[in-house]
Amino acid sequence: MTGPRISIVVISHDYADYLPLAIDSALAQTRPVEVLVVDDGSTDSSPEVIRGYGDRIRAVSKENGGNSSVINTAVPLTSGDVVMFLDADDLLHPEAAEEVARVWRPDLSKVQFRLSLIDAAGRRSAVDPPLDVDLPTGDVVGELTSTGRYVTPVTTGNAFSRAVLERVLPIPEDDFRNTNDGYLNLVTPFHGPVLSLDRELGSYRLHGTNLWAYSGGVDLAGIRQRVRYDLTRQRYLVQTATAHGRTVDDDIPLRDPEHVLQRLVSLRTDRTGHPASGDRVLPLARAGLRAVAAGGSAPDPVQRAVTALALLLVAVLPRPALLPVAELVLLSRPRGPVLRGLARGARTAVAAVRRLTGRRA
Repeated sequence: MTGPRISIVVISHDYADYLPLAIDSALAQTRPVEVLVVDDGSTDSSPEVIRGYGDRIRAVSKENGGNSSVINTAVPLTSGDVVMFLDADDLLHPEAAEEVARVWRPDLSKVQFRLSLIDAAGRRSAVDPPLDVDLPTGDVVGELTSTGRYVTPVTTGNAFSRAVLERVLPIPEDDFRNTNDGYLNLVTPFHGPVLSLDRELGSYRLHGTNLWAYSGGVDLAGIRQRVRYDLTRQRYLVQTATAHGRTVDDDIPLRDPEHVLQRLVSLRTDRTGHPASGDRVLPLARAGLRAVAAGGSAPDPVQRAVTALALLLVAVLPRPALLPVAELVLLSRPRGPVLRGLARGARTAVAAVRRLTGRRA
């Protein structure tokens, strides 16, 4: 076998119903791989499921500490030049490892690829990142330091250089307990270029217990968790960039319309417990509209128009209406007649958006 050795780490915690599908997808790769399954203190039948695979896999059991602790534990136990992490409710398509190996170079920090979005029953509904969004290849540090983000999938859609992982681990578990991709996708590009494969090579399952999926609805606690997460990412971005001789603007989170929308909802719903001290409604709304006008994180003009309208409405509507309005943007990205109608209304407000963003906050 030529090319890099590839290890797949399956992260298991209380997903016994999905776990066999994940492990089977790792074992079904068209290229030989090492499969390590780490159970993070499951309280369901996951340990029994894992034992049923015998010596077809390597198995490790540990006390519950979150998925970042699994990665910190697992990587030193793997032997691959490339390490992929598979959440127990997700899947890898059979050719994933082979495609990664085909394009792998020693200078890369990671290879990333698109994921099919599937529901609890495995039905495909969409693609992440969306097909109309280009995936970057090359040095993404400039984009990271200027916008705080680059187009990247969740954990399952990445294959990391072992050498780079050894430089950036351990993941700070207190800050990224169950959001390992928020750390790894942020810091690894500072150690080498990214290569993107424009193919769906895995599946990301959306269901009611996903931490970040919002598929169970939008609530204040979830919104504030996201705001705190974004602010934590910003702190680590500044630290990492500084260590590599790069600078980062302090207001990067305010260039993301969805982040601003969530901060606005949190602030207007109840100032008590709002994660960002010093926020005020009008400056936040203006920042969000500036972000939309600049392109923000949504290239789709319909979605941008809907986000602009949501920002305007959240700034002025009564509190009971705030979460339903936020759901239009945060819960999903449909393009049905209702959103198209809202988008037409939002376009009427574009002139107002431009005027507002031209004024001093």
